[in-house]
Amino acid sequence: MSPRNSPLKRNLVILIGLLALSAPKAQAQFGGDPILNLQAEDLKLLNWGYYLGLNQYDFQFEYGDDVDRDVLVEKSYGFNVGLIGELRINEFLDLRTEPGLLYTSRTLGFPGFTTEGDALREVKSTYIRFPLLIKAGTRRIGNWKPFVTGGVYAAINLGSKEDSLDDNSSGEFRMKTNSYGYELGFGIDFYTEYFKFTPSIRGVFALTDELVPDKDPNSPWTGNINAMRTRGIFINLTFEYAPSNPCACHGVLEKPFQKYKFDPCHIKKWNTPLELWRNKGPNLPTENSWPPPWPGSLFGPSSGPWAFSSPIS
Repeated sequence: MSPRNSPLKRNLVILIGLLALSAPKAQAQFGGDPILNLQAEDLKLLNWGYYLGLNQYDFQFEYGDDVDRDVLVEKSYGFNVGLIGELRINEFLDLRTEPGLLYTSRTLGFPGFTTEGDALREVKSTYIRFPLLIKAGTRRIGNWKPFVTGGVYAAINLGSKEDSLDDNSSGEFRMKTNSYGYELGFGIDFYTEYFKFTPSIRGVFALTDELVPDKDPNSPWTGNINAMRTRGIFINLTFEYAPSNPCACHGVLEKPFQKYKFDPCHIKKWNTPLELWRNKGPNLPTENSWPPPWPGSLFGPSSGPWAFSSPIS
């Protein structure tokens, strides 16, 4: 092999080696009999996180009499970022809100013009979105869970130029500031050791007309358009972190572990009371006082200094 190909061969060997080393870990996390991560993550009443992703927006037009003069839309990719708040309803349903910021750009090509300055309009939009969604999932399958989601949204277009005195005759394309619509999507929750990772795909469909017509009712730009509504697609990556405070789980160790980092969701890692004691904080009872009474329960008594409130089914 020529010296020029040697680095390629070396990098290929390194990549194969890394994949081989990571394969047992991936098998343990998502294989047929995985180690279950974040077992109480979906039992919390409230979940928080954030998302980031890509979008591609389009327009749907409704025309008047001249249906052969379609407006062409050149789409481009934008980005979206935001926060997540999720309220648990039951094992399969969650109420979810995802307020966020979205940027996108579209170029419109109007027919019947001979110059590019008249025919093209670049529409840049920055939306603040407020969706309210229902998330319906299946039972958890190991460390992953598929779901579908749908709901309504309200959006504020910061780049709408609705109040501008200029219109297309002056090179200004105007849109309405407020819009409303619905969105549908699907995705998969992946439960890693430290956080829940969720890729999802969404379709966005505006219900309200977003066009501000030109002053001239016979405008060659907007005169033949009865309505203009947004259509779009999102690809979102969501991250939700598990709490370090065990009191956020449904099984709550009230004393003395609430002062220390202890996760009852991972109790399998500490199999015996002695192992629990070895992971104690510096101010827990001494070894001579261990173990406290453990009547018929791994987690301890229901009253006294070692009280544990049982998990909620």
